[in-house]
Amino acid sequence: MRIALQNTLFAAFEDLLEARIEAVLRRAQRVRDVPASPQDQIRVDELLISQSRGTVSIGGQAVHLTPTEYRLLVALATRPDEVLSRETLGQLVWGYQDLGTGHLIDVHIGRLRLKLRRASKAAPVIVTVRGKGYTLGSEPADSTTSTSAAVERLS
Repeated sequence: MRIALQNTLFAAFEDLLEARIEAVLRRAQRVRDVPASPQDQIRVDELLISQSRGTVSIGGQAVHLTPTEYRLLVALATRPDEVLSRETLGQLVWGYQDLGTGHLIDVHIGRLRLKLRRASKAAPVIVTVRGKGYTLGSEPADSTTSTSAAVERLS
């Protein structure tokens, strides 16, 4: 009688365990099958940022960024028509403003520019707006054009 009771309990437990494992596997498969939503992705020309995955690619090629560089790029890409001051970028990246973050922003922007340029010549350009901050431009700046425009304004 005792053996029959153990077999019955074990069979019930085995069925319950199998059902739970199958349910977990079904849920995991549904999560993998869900495509990334368009709101999750930020696109600026060839640059594609997937916020749910935390990835950046330019023309299909992955760009490896530090978490700070990634947050800076997301801040700039989500506000393409705005010039973001160092203080605003510090607030968006670290969650607070500090007098010492201005130079840190400059260093991280420099490294981010280098990584984007190495990834592709078609990468968006981070433009410095003197005295104001940074913005993300969609076209590489032509040094001859900007110099001649500056000379024309001075004349």
